[in-house]
Amino acid sequence: MTKRRYPSIEGLRTIAAMGVVWIHVWARYGNPALKLGGIDFFKAFSFVGNGVDFFFVISGFLMYMNWYDKKVSMQTYFDFIKKRFLRIAPLYYVSLLIYFLFFTIIEKREIGIWDIICNLLFLNTIFKINIVPTYWSLAVEWFFYLAIPLLFLCKFIKQQGLLLLVLSVLGLGRLYYIESQDYIFLSDTHSLSFIPEFGWGIVVGMLYKLRPEKLYPAIGTIGGMFIVLLGRCLRWTSLLPFYGSYAVLCKTLSGTVISLGFAIILLISLNSRAKSNLLLSKPFFQFSGKLSYGIYIWHILFISCLQFISGMRVSNAQLVFYYILVCLGSVALSYISYHTIERYYFKQKRK
Repeated sequence: MTKRRYPSIEGLRTIAAMGVVWIHVWARYGNPALKLGGIDFFKAFSFVGNGVDFFFVISGFLMYMNWYDKKVSMQTYFDFIKKRFLRIAPLYYVSLLIYFLFFTIIEKREIGIWDIICNLLFLNTIFKINIVPTYWSLAVEWFFYLAIPLLFLCKFIKQQGLLLLVLSVLGLGRLYYIESQDYIFLSDTHSLSFIPEFGWGIVVGMLYKLRPEKLYPAIGTIGGMFIVLLGRCLRWTSLLPFYGSYAVLCKTLSGTVISLGFAIILLISLNSRAKSNLLLSKPFFQFSGKLSYGIYIWHILFISCLQFISGMRVSNAQLVFYYILVCLGSVALSYISYHTIERYYFKQKRK
């Protein structure tokens, strides 16, 4: 059976990757403010920084579509895990070596053997050891690669949906417990807490399989973006005091609300009649989407280099300029790594 391609997803990956780059550039330089008329535009724009949540939603959708027509067996399970490992591990391990050399030689950081082993085995979220700040999401992703086939032990969509709901409630329960310890500063990166994010992508897959061309939420793409911004507001530290006794609950649900907005945007983009496809199908978005994994891997390296050169203080104009530099550098290095490392996987996949 020929697998269907989803060109709009490459465009969405571009948006997610560039959003992640922005939030890390902005945060690394101390979250500077750009206030006009009492509105901090840098902070308002920070909602695009939830690109990791967007990646999780997209990943949930693609994994569901991958497994929908397969019979779960030990053979199909190990074939799937092998393919996923060959997709993410080579570039990840190369980057791990480069970051290790950069951090130990340039930044004089001490990185122990145990730190390296945890990151090599994708155990960094369990032991809370991330050599690179973004590595936690790869460990979460790997956990779901291992776990998603279990959902398909249920043969019917209703059974799958019920199991997904139960797991999502468990994930939110853990997250609520973690957030209740300190609702302003604490953030959990355990895989269980991100079941709702992947879950919305799986729900999109379920809906797509049921009625692929008739799904077009009336709320629209703008409405989906508004829901993303609403979810972001639920965890803004400046707003949490206004929520009173509901502050912990708001922060707990923020990721679920954000990923719901992303799921709506994804669902709309899958409809061939969606106007957003005209933009997402442009060559720039398709090109950058293919490099999105590399952009996500390499952008921290360029941020660290710039900060090593420029120091901690920058003007608003410099911040925007540095963001553009990091994007360009990450795209260039991702292009190289794509053709030298990642492309081998795609060649084997085509064969």
